[in-house]
Amino acid sequence: MNLYGVGGLTLACESPVPGLRPAASDHHVPPDIALRIERAPPPVADRFLFRWPGRYGLCLSQSGDGWLLTTARGSSYAVSPDGRTIAAFDNQAEADPEFLDVLVRRVLPRIGLLFGRVAFHGAALAKNDAAILLFGGSGAGKSTLAAALAGRFGWDLLSDDISLLHPEGGATVAPAATGVCVWPDSRAALDLPLERCRALPAYGTKIWFDFAQESPRAELPLRALAALDRSPDATEPELQRLSPGEALVLAIHQLIQFNPGACAIGGLEPLVHRLRRTIAGLPAYRLVYPSDFSALPRVAALLEEVIA
Repeated sequence: MNLYGVGGLTLACESPVPGLRPAASDHHVPPDIALRIERAPPPVADRFLFRWPGRYGLCLSQSGDGWLLTTARGSSYAVSPDGRTIAAFDNQAEADPEFLDVLVRRVLPRIGLLFGRVAFHGAALAKNDAAILLFGGSGAGKSTLAAALAGRFGWDLLSDDISLLHPEGGATVAPAATGVCVWPDSRAALDLPLERCRALPAYGTKIWFDFAQESPRAELPLRALAALDRSPDATEPELQRLSPGEALVLAIHQLIQFNPGACAIGGLEPLVHRLRRTIAGLPAYRLVYPSDFSALPRVAALLEEVIA
């Protein structure tokens, strides 16, 4: 049995799941989530709930008393009501990179919401046993900066796309996926080895680089948040302190919901309350930095000062 860590939760699966970091084995504690991968017909959806925009056409439906997530290419993921059991159905004759990518970076992080976690669209990285959360809109350079910090400046990548935060007892963050999606020019500029890259068909030329982090990693305290603002007009990286209100407004836009279709009946309010409780007291910054790669060492130095 393979045991993995997903945002502070443990996941057990008989099949290996590339892209997840192994969890420390404790035979006396049952895993939080049991995953099985099948090549059989998936269950039928009873009621459609929501479709996310994006490359995969990911949809959420109800199936029986549980949940069913499906993609446009036919991969399906049946989830028990409490998230403790997942059956992943891959209809491709051979291992499908899209199936794996959706499972690791889309489905599993969302399951954390069923366990009371905050799912946040941002990258989490750690150094010296403390973590920082990087977020921003499309084009802000989140993945490139995450890859640079982990690949060149000794940071530990905890998650690239969706980070799971634990609000109880002080905000903490734990590893989810072990890789990062980058464009070819970023991979070349950062000198990331090609042999550790694989194609992501739904992303065109974008690739997945796996840092192959094998050692288990416990949850780490979250020390700061940084909203990225990559600007061609900036000459030097600069950290601008945000007020708690400004930080909360920016962070709300990065919240991930398990069922966005429930928002109309108040589904977002508990998530916002959980987020406010999670980031209360954390320093937050707007990181304005130049768009050229030569600025990355100075950006890394600034961020290291923040969590020192």
